[in-house]
Amino acid sequence: MKVCLKLSAFFLIFLIPCAYARDTGARPLPDIVHMWDDPAPDWDKPELFPPVEGLARTRVFTPSTLSGGFNHHARIIYSKGKFRAIWSNQRYGEDGPGQRVLYSDSPDARTWSEPRELVPSLAPEAPWGYSGYFCAAYGFVERDGKIYAVAELLEIPLWKNFEQTKTSDVYTPECAWPVYKYLGHLYREILDDGSFGKLFSESPEKITGKTLFPIDSAANVAPGLKEPAKKYSIKHALSQNPDNRRFCEPAIWRARDGKWVLLLRDDSRSYRKWVSYSDDGKIWTKPRPTDILDAPSLTCALTLEDGSVLLIGNHNGKGYRDKKQNRWIDRDPLMVSFSRDGYVFTNTHSIYKGHFDYVVPYKLKNRGGRAQYPNAILKDGKAYVIYSLGKESIEVAEFDVKKMYPKK
Repeated sequence: MKVCLKLSAFFLIFLIPCAYARDTGARPLPDIVHMWDDPAPDWDKPELFPPVEGLARTRVFTPSTLSGGFNHHARIIYSKGKFRAIWSNQRYGEDGPGQRVLYSDSPDARTWSEPRELVPSLAPEAPWGYSGYFCAAYGFVERDGKIYAVAELLEIPLWKNFEQTKTSDVYTPECAWPVYKYLGHLYREILDDGSFGKLFSESPEKITGKTLFPIDSAANVAPGLKEPAKKYSIKHALSQNPDNRRFCEPAIWRARDGKWVLLLRDDSRSYRKWVSYSDDGKIWTKPRPTDILDAPSLTCALTLEDGSVLLIGNHNGKGYRDKKQNRWIDRDPLMVSFSRDGYVFTNTHSIYKGHFDYVVPYKLKNRGGRAQYPNAILKDGKAYVIYSLGKESIEVAEFDVKKMYPKK
């Protein structure tokens, strides 16, 4: 029985603790690994990182007060003649109770359908700071000619103080740290006529009778549906964590010589990506900081047909300063870089750079940044990159990957 998981997102569960990590300040760094062959980002040099030649951008979703102002964690796939996108949506902000998943599709990645609710709110919608269930868009599974959208289901049952000696049912200045309980994946089939099948889980008994909508069992809806075994495991790399850094949101690819490359976000604010290497995908070198500056934010990698690699993310760091506004630039621009060998990146261009206007007038929890959290696919020689704008709107960019190859 063939099962194919489109890795449009993986290890999203690593993302959750990162969002609320305590800033640990500057620490001494080991020797830095060279992976960046371009100039360091500099707002005083606007000629750096021009847009990809022929780049086209299309807005997938612009929110309203009613539809929910937080929109993030976007994922994309092309299947059965359509581009399909899912993303997390909440009225008040990131990962609040009742966060749901929306869906839209397109024949050409330029004209998108009105979004529909794929995974409904499973708890009463409430601002961040309250306890309850929430869902986050995760990716897609294709199996036996069927397409399933996948979400992660999590719960914040309570809040703790930093010393973990006191708890509260809601956020308080003292109990300011949420406790996350991972409850597994939710699946829902996207049918050929555009409708959705039943919402189901591999372990519905964990939440039976506790959600606003019933969740069926995978054994009833899609027996045997499993994610394929991965060819790699990053546990060994994470076990060698220097200084207990908050590593999360890994990007993994095969270099041209066959070795595995693991790039990690460091949410303890070194403002750099960290790298580890493996021959077999199981035994890894000790993670080391690289000269790829990081916002920090999520990065994704796209392997091209000839084995070259595109690296897409907010490759900037604390030294990237807006002198006019006297503040750090946060997750801007969204860049794409090219590597022929999978180890050193160059020819960096921007996918989105600069200002955009927020649409929803009220304050949202964790809204901010600009173009961020990319997810990318390759189709017919083009890269399609989906991302959020300020965690508020969803957009797709497309470009010919040949434009990314350095000119000889």
